[in-house]
Amino acid sequence: MNIFKMYPNGVEEEGFMTYLDMLNEFYDFCECNTVSSNAQLLFHTLLAINNKCVWEEWFSRTNVSLSGRMGISEKAFIRARNELKQLGLIDFVSSKKRGTCTKYCILYNTNGSTKEVQKKHKGSTKEVQKKHKGSTKEVQKADINRYKTETEIKKDISDDISKKTRTIFRPPTMQEVKNYCEQRGNNIDAEYFVDFYVSKNWMVGKNKMKDWKACVRTWERNSRQEKSVKQASRNGFHNFEQREYDYAALENKLAHGR
Repeated sequence: MNIFKMYPNGVEEEGFMTYLDMLNEFYDFCECNTVSSNAQLLFHTLLAINNKCVWEEWFSRTNVSLSGRMGISEKAFIRARNELKQLGLIDFVSSKKRGTCTKYCILYNTNGSTKEVQKKHKGSTKEVQKKHKGSTKEVQKADINRYKTETEIKKDISDDISKKTRTIFRPPTMQEVKNYCEQRGNNIDAEYFVDFYVSKNWMVGKNKMKDWKACVRTWERNSRQEKSVKQASRNGFHNFEQREYDYAALENKLAHGR
């Protein structure tokens, strides 16, 4: 029983096989065993990837990258992967978190004993699982802490900006007031408005002004109310009954005391 491995210089060492030897042995294996087409394709894919990795004992890939490279669905890929493991051709350590890498190890069994292959690699697989699980948890914890930190920083910045926006008041120019009054179609005298509040240091009562546009609208309402009161007064005076007098008779009465 050997592990598939090839050295960068292409020199075959005792106990190891070349890439071509592995392919030939795999074809012989397929003649004696039932191996689905997807499982065969996955085995060829893993061999090609590990060849580029200079034949590391364990290498990592995501399910999406492998299934995409094979042109099959992720479910079909998982079935093919489980099939290869049951046949004793590969071992893998998967993460429970979706989207993370799975570690793979390509196995070769010269005597056909799947149990022996699994037994020999059981210890190394458990060790990889332990390291993989630990590193995954550390990464997840780091990501959570980083997310919390970034969220807190953004919240603090947002709060600071909000506070500054609420507390800082910029007095308007006369042109700004004039434009706003024209936009609303009122008859507020912009120059008088600005001069009035400049004299009061832009104070409304005992408090600093927060919104000059709100003050303009208040002046606008007060102006309408004053006009209504004046109009009502004029109408009341005009409602008196108009009488016609004989001014000659009045003068006669005044002259003779009658």
